[in-house]
Amino acid sequence: MTQPLYSVLVANYNRGPYLREAIQSILDQSYQSKELVIVDDGSTDDSWEIISEFSRSDKGIVVHRNSGNTGCGAAMRKCAELSSGELLCLVGSDDVLVPGALEIMAKAHLEFPSCSLINSTHYVCDEHLHILRMAYGAAAIPKGESYLSFGKGITNLVSFTRLHYARTAGIDASFKRAVDQDLFYKLEEVGSVHFIDQPLYKYRVNSSGISTLKNLSKSRYWFGLAKDNAYHRRLKAPSVKSIEKKELNAWWSLVYMSKAGEAFRSFRLGKGICWFLMSITKSTFDSYAVLKLQSLFLSTYPHRWYQQWRKKQAS
Repeated sequence: MTQPLYSVLVANYNRGPYLREAIQSILDQSYQSKELVIVDDGSTDDSWEIISEFSRSDKGIVVHRNSGNTGCGAAMRKCAELSSGELLCLVGSDDVLVPGALEIMAKAHLEFPSCSLINSTHYVCDEHLHILRMAYGAAAIPKGESYLSFGKGITNLVSFTRLHYARTAGIDASFKRAVDQDLFYKLEEVGSVHFIDQPLYKYRVNSSGISTLKNLSKSRYWFGLAKDNAYHRRLKAPSVKSIEKKELNAWWSLVYMSKAGEAFRSFRLGKGICWFLMSITKSTFDSYAVLKLQSLFLSTYPHRWYQQWRKKQAS
């Protein structure tokens, strides 16, 4: 039986130190019928030299270089537009695939053709790809729930079919972060979701990641926007379970509290108070109450002083 073409989409911006490992993990996959589509989003490091080196030696690599930095959403959408595969998956340019990952995913797609999205669990790794733990939130979504309503379930590796992707509005080029989350909500609205309880992906946590560490507040904002868009789409066409308005408000309250913490940390007291008031006005006692307090406290200098005091006490 002829293998369906698998398009692995990689959007890159200044990930030179990690890019070679990411590309090699894809090229080393045992699945033969594949193409690697890389869009470099105007990198200023040595990323393009690395990409060019690989593309010269492998005809299965499709490359494109943007003249400037357009953002993650625009770069990833360009990847999808340049791809030709019946199956597609997203891989971060600083992450790697586990050996045999595409083979396992392709087999699952053949077994569950009605699925618009198939996902696995993954390893969370440090900057050097040493495994720290398994992913949080990786699980099969219960019957009657959705990724949006259940609040967890879909983590890397995520694979989807071109047939189902074409039934959505596609990757939103305006998104700077949470591009994948926005797409997951769209895909679950046009087909079923299947979970593979096996780690097929290594997610690298590093200080420059667009959704980690110092970028957490920004990531939460874009995640909130993805939720908001899904909520309003499902009001008009309720194909799968949505969330209640109060749950959406609770998330925005968390976003505002995170911004308040950041403002207080940089001594912008006026803005901090403004964001704080917006947060409690939007929603006060909700499912994110503890997380909001943590977001506020952990982003301030008193917490740093507290940590320093603890270190002194320990020594």
